[in-house]
Amino acid sequence: MIALLLCITAGANVFVEQELEGIVIGRPNPLNGRPSVNFRSVDLDQDGMQDILLPDRLLLQRSGEFPPGLSVALPRSEGYDEYDVFDGMLYRRSGGELEIYRLEGMTWKRVLGVPMTRPGSAGSSAVFCTISSATASLRSSCRERTGSTCM
Repeated sequence: MIALLLCITAGANVFVEQELEGIVIGRPNPLNGRPSVNFRSVDLDQDGMQDILLPDRLLLQRSGEFPPGLSVALPRSEGYDEYDVFDGMLYRRSGGELEIYRLEGMTWKRVLGVPMTRPGSAGSSAVFCTISSATASLRSSCRERTGSTCM
């Protein structure tokens, strides 16, 4: 019993407050109680630690902290960019293109880029074919790299 008590007290987690610039936490949504935020918690560098994806950069976590100089700017264009994350990859939609990036070290490597129209715009019926061909290209490139299908 004493050994169990010793393990519980010695293995306690210690949380240290850290100020991070750029993070905005708004008031809670009255329907679900969750606050509105301008970030996502993701692991894009595949080190097992949750990083913080902000609208303009990725803050990388090391040893339970976010060192001040350890951030990577997101790929940008001249226009409005939309981002999403899936399976350790960063998806960016800008104008008429969908691009997929993977973080390698401290730089973004473009894995795939395909033209894509917005739904409701002229030629939007081709969007499904474009996304399907992009997924097929990504699957074949994953198969070449790993020998198995990633998606």
